[in-house]
Amino acid sequence: MKSKKDNLSYDEAISRLDHLVKQLEEGEQGMDDLTKMVKEASDLVKVCKQN
Repeated sequence: MKSKKDNLSYDEAISRLDHLVKQLEEGEQGMDDLTKMVKEASDLVKVCKQN
């Protein structure tokens, strides 16, 4: 079964990555949120490489 991220286009994945970077730059996340964001970013990079 494909995940939601597998259905993203390259542009959608880049847009989401950009949003994550902006959130990280604000620096107001807790450790749990940071862990989730890094995992999501890693998954999005994989999507970009596949497209």
